Amino acid sequence: MFHFSTRLIFCVGFITGTLLSLFLGHGRNSLKSDKELSYDNWFKNKQYTRKHVSFDSLRYDQTKYTLESDLLFKSVSILCLILVLKDANFKASVNTWGKGCNGIQSINLSKKPKPLISNQSRFDTSWNKICETLKNVPEIYDWVLVINDDTFVITENLRFFLAYRNSSDNFYLGYAVKFWNVLYNLGKAGYVLSRGVIKSMQKSTCSGRLPYMNKEDFGLGYHLATLNISVQDTRDEEVYETKCCSKHTITFNAIEGDKMYTYYYLLYNLQLFHHGHLANRPAIKPPDDEIWQNFLKEQNLPYNISSAKYYEAWENLIDNPNSFARNMRREDYPDDT
Repeated sequence: MFHFSTRLIFCVGFITGTLLSLFLGHGRNSLKSDKELSYDNWFKNKQYTRKHVSFDSLRYDQTKYTLESDLLFKSVSILCLILVLKDANFKASVNTWGKGCNGIQSINLSKKPKPLISNQSRFDTSWNKICETLKNVPEIYDWVLVINDDTFVITENLRFFLAYRNSSDNFYLGYAVKFWNVLYNLGKAGYVLSRGVIKSMQKSTCSGRLPYMNKEDFGLGYHLATLNISVQDTRDEEVYETKCCSKHTITFNAIEGDKMYTYYYLLYNLQLFHHGHLANRPAIKPPDDEIWQNFLKEQNLPYNISSAKYYEAWENLIDNPNSFARNMRREDYPDDT
């Protein structure tokens, strides 16, 4: 009897799991087909055309090209609202990914730890600071990105995601989580509000006692829920989430400002020349003996040094990752100390 019951439970569980997986799979497939509007359709409706141009031509050709990112910058206006805990991180954000914002505004948040449930005045809370700031966003911006000062943003991918959406509608976009039965977008990932949401907030007040008043991302989700504005799915066309490495990733944590300079260099300055004819030509390679002899001559070293000394000479010329980030920042941003 025991074995029969065990087998019965196993069979019921197996069948239930199979049906559930089919149901969820159908839901995920329908998610893609329900997106009637797409970026490509929007692009065609704007009567834009595109062609591939190599980095070789972009950098060395005399022709002036209009990049797709330039069109998006003019078409999709974004205010970046940065929540600042460290001034160095804010400065790094402005000097790197912040260049892709149409406008930047900062909100300084208190560095002092505060209790989760606070009895302080609502006017002193981080939620109230954000709420009042959002209500006063200038009308020239279609979208508002609220982001922490230690997060890196690929603004081109953000505009790619927003371009075909109507900013006059209510869009509250980000990485959705649930807490105290409230769905809200997690602040660490950043979240985006449309002009429609901002107008709805302008008709409301930031007053009222909220639980966790210094958990501003939760406070915003709680407040928007009272306005009948809810979170929306932000997974890509392959239904990939944050841990699935979407090719259209928008935000990721940079930890500290120094890392932002490194990320910015890798994403925007480092260019791979796969082909070309203007400057992408094989260099004339001298004989191997001439290479190391020229190197030693430049370093004022004799030709008969040991292999250990030769290695040490090269090692002194190569930066570790931290030194590389500092030197790059010093070279490109001499005023950023």
